Amino acid sequence: MMDPTHDQAIRALAHLVHSVRPSWQAKSVELVLLQDSRALDVLAVAAITAATNPATIHPKGITTTHPGPRECSRCAERNRAATVNAPRVTRCDRGHPSFAPGPCGPCHAASPDTATKFADEIRAAM
Repeated sequence: MMDPTHDQAIRALAHLVHSVRPSWQAKSVELVLLQDSRALDVLAVAAITAATNPATIHPKGITTTHPGPRECSRCAERNRAATVNAPRVTRCDRGHPSFAPGPCGPCHAASPDTATKFADEIRAAM
């Protein structure tokens, strides 16, 4: 049986997270927080960090958020392992789909100065 004071603190934290991230329902956040075994102060920092991170889509992301220096090195390793670096499709200035920031492939091919620019940089670096 959990301590009633702990349950109240979790409920209050869930409402705080809901006020920071209104798209997350307070009850969903509360259920995730109740399943997390970390200390309340660490859990609070993780919850607010996850709520303010636009990349965290679901409240369950609180469990994979490990706040900075207050956590152990194992937590930081788990956090890095849980991160998925998926390429994002964006558009360049001319409307071509691109996976990298800046000019895309067709824009580079259309620019006659690109080959010369990189050749000069390579020669300068040697």
